[in-house]
Order: sequence, then structure tokens, then C-alpha cells
Amino acid sequence: MGVVILHGFFCPYLLYQPGADAETLSLMVRNVMLWAVPCFVMVTGALLLNPERELTISHIMNKYVKRALLALILFTFVFAVFDEVTALHAGFVVMLKNFAVNLFTNHSWLHMWYLYMLIGIYLMMPAFRAVTADVDDQTLRYIILVLFLFQTCIPTINFFLKDTALGFYIPVYTVYPLYLFLGYAIHTGKIRMNMKSALSMAVCATIGILAVTYVGVQDGNTQLIQMSSSYAFILVVFQAVGMFGLLKETEKKEEKGVNKLLAQVDRCSFGIYLMHVLFLYLFYRVGQVNPFVSGAGIKMLGISLLAFLGAWGSTWLLKHVPWIKDIIRILSGFRFF
Repeated sequence: MGVVILHGFFCPYLLYQPGADAETLSLMVRNVMLWAVPCFVMVTGALLLNPERELTISHIMNKYVKRALLALILFTFVFAVFDEVTALHAGFVVMLKNFAVNLFTNHSWLHMWYLYMLIGIYLMMPAFRAVTADVDDQTLRYIILVLFLFQTCIPTINFFLKDTALGFYIPVYTVYPLYLFLGYAIHTGKIRMNMKSALSMAVCATIGILAVTYVGVQDGNTQLIQMSSSYAFILVVFQAVGMFGLLKETEKKEEKGVNKLLAQVDRCSFGIYLMHVLFLYLFYRVGQVNPFVSGAGIKMLGISLLAFLGAWGSTWLLKHVPWIKDIIRILSGFRFF
């Protein structure tokens, strides 16, 4: 739901011309929900980096990489068709060309970048698992600290230094391996967090993100806006860690009914992620709902909820309607969602 709200407030910001107050609201809500994406990566680390879990290269390629790649191809095509039908009207040949270009250049819809990153994470998983299997706890914490310093602290500092940016770096391209190892370390207790520390970290980081975003938008400071919306921003890292710690602690205390509902959502989470922007675009692009006319916050929150329910229901259908499920199995050779 966090990712849906993130995009539910960001999509109309991209499609329409909000006033200053509406722009501030959109970006503040978008940025304060950034924790959701890193938590996805942290869950992946918690589940797949455990050296006691058997995970061969063949298993990684045939299950995880194949699944993500098929989803990337299929939904890039679906979104290309949607664009053609609702906006472009350029013809079938042009649509196929756009599909091919978007597929290889990551120029499809705004949320599809995650699949490219995820495929890279999966391809590197044997190397990441070798680290967790062979190092002691102190060395693992050292690796996390180095990644934190070079992939979070230095990029955050460099937002302010401009042409005099620090030249130190390590040859790790993105911040996401940091989240992967953090998820594993927190899940296994190699980095310990209790409810109080997790809550304090999440709340303080959230307040900081809101403040930086507000100042950036009000002052028209593009550097602050870019920094506050980056997954490498130090406050986003702290917020994601705090939220992951909270989710881990509250999971132990959930009632059975709540756990059952969350389990149903969890089984559909991949499909919800893939399809929620489709429902957002149905409202914002096809229906031309401009929430900035009046009641922006309530409208965007309501549309986010409807998009979540629509994506959840659609995923459930793909999983349970026999003929749809059979087609997916024929095409892929394995269960898609």
C-alpha cells in the first residue's frame, strides 16, 4: 500500500500543473512513503541471503530471474498497448517499436525500473550469499558500514557540494545492496533493533524528510528536492531501517485475523506492484481526474486506495480464474504470480 500511495500522489504531479501548495503536498507525501521500496529489497535480503536456505544458481535463474524477466516483458507490452489505445494512436508498428525501445532502455512506466534493479540483484545473489555464508558478524557489520558511508553518506554530502563533490567511491553502483544486507542483518539479529529504537528512527527520519522536502519546494531548490526523493538519501535509509524494524516487531504481535488478511495481500503483492499504476492512469490519464482542482489530498488518497483494491482484485483473478491461469502457465511454464 505504501508504494501505491507513493505513486498515487506522484502521478498527478507529473501529469498536471499543481500550484505551490499542491506541489508541496504531493512531494511531501511521495517522499515520506519512499521507505516502502527499500523495505521490499530488505525483505528480499532477509529471505534469500540466509546461507542455511538452499538456493542454487539454477534455482535463481529458473525461478527468480525468469519470473522477473517475464513480468518485465509482458507488462512493458501491456503498458505500450495501453499508451497506444489511450494516447498515442500512432499505429501498431510504432507501438511495437516503442515497446522494444522501452523494454531495453527502461523507458516504460515510472514503476518498472524496479524490475531491472531486481533482475540485477538476483543475478548477483550467489555473490551476495557467498558474503553472508563466509563472514562473521563483525565483518558483515563492517561491510554494511562501508556501503552506508559510500552509497548513502557521501552521495548525500555531494548533493550540497556540487562541482566540489567528494571524489571517494567504491565500485558498487547503487544503494540497493546496502538495503539487501541490512534486511538480512536485522532479520537475523546481527543488527539488533527493538520497537523503541525502530520507532524513534522511523519518526525522526520521517520528520527530517518532510522538513527537507518542504524547504526544497518552497525555496525552489532543485537540489534539496532531488536529494529528499533519492533512495540513497541518508534520512530515507534511516526511515526504511526503522520501518523494517517496526514491521518485523509488529509481525510477532498481529492477531490471527490480521495475519490472514496480510498473508492474502502478500501472496498478491507482486501483481499489485505491477498493475497499480495501470489503475492510477485510468483515473488520472483516461478519466482526466485532476485532484488539484479541489480536495487534492483526499482525492489522491482515495484514488490510491481504489488503485490498490483494483490491482489486488485483478491479481486475485489472474491467480484463480482457471482459463487465465492456464494461459499464463502455457506461456511461462511456471506460476506467474
